[in-house]
Amino acid sequence: MKKKTNHTHTTKIGLVVGVLALSGCLFSMKHAVIRLERNLRSIEAKIFQEHNTIKALRAEWAFLNHPKRLEKLAHHHLPHLKPAHTTPRLPAPPPCTLLAP
Repeated sequence: MKKKTNHTHTTKIGLVVGVLALSGCLFSMKHAVIRLERNLRSIEAKIFQEHNTIKALRAEWAFLNHPKRLEKLAHHHLPHLKPAHTTPRLPAPPPCTLLAP
């Protein structure tokens, strides 16, 4: 029978230690990825909620600023207001004579 050398024994121990170290790194990395995916889902849910809120606010803004609604409110709450009548205060400028032949 051949006697095992000290070199092969050290190599096997080094390989076992290396495999254990890699296993630990992979385990740690797996849990980091799971945590990041959980954070990503949370952020995506918040973005979805904000988009829905924006849609609702735009619809409400369109309703509140509809011209017929505003006109009805103005007639109801401001019945005494009439359109302003303006008259020009300055005389009209003379016609442009620069282009005349």
